Amino acid sequence: MAKKEHKNPPGEGLQTIEAAVEPEEDGLRHLRIDIRRALPGRRLDKYLAGRLGWMSRTALQHYIRSGAVTVNRRAVKPSYIIRTGDVIEMLLPEPEPKLIPPEPIPLEVIYEDDDIIAVNKQAGLIVHPARGNPSGTLLNALAHYFQQRKAPAAASPWQTCPPPAAGTGRASSTGWTATPPG
Repeated sequence: MAKKEHKNPPGEGLQTIEAAVEPEEDGLRHLRIDIRRALPGRRLDKYLAGRLGWMSRTALQHYIRSGAVTVNRRAVKPSYIIRTGDVIEMLLPEPEPKLIPPEPIPLEVIYEDDDIIAVNKQAGLIVHPARGNPSGTLLNALAHYFQQRKAPAAASPWQTCPPPAAGTGRASSTGWTATPPG
């Protein structure tokens, strides 16, 4: 079991020790967070949404209500206020990789070889999918471009990497890391 101590930025007030366990045969990740110092008034659902950036607060509220998240081995409400000494334990499903669907958006390719592609991005074209913009992005255009050039039989040659296992770091700042087919 890997343990990682988190010291949050100054002024944030929370200090935790997190222990992640590899997924079990049931496909669930087991996570334990020991709260060493809590910020007054911090709700459980808001805290977890900040820690597990790949999971929405609404989804976390569902897991908390279903009993998949406990505090001090007791079921609690999403509005539970975290206290110093609390032990949060969770059973979370493995996140599913998200596909970036190819879309025929025109690209101006400036340079391309086996390792790199340089494009002149159109003004106003969003770079990557996000909650408010799931399509019509540069990555959707690149997925289409590579599908047409290198993998015509593939449904989508670009796939996002799933978020890191709890306790191993955070996803990229965009939350979307595209990897071309091997």
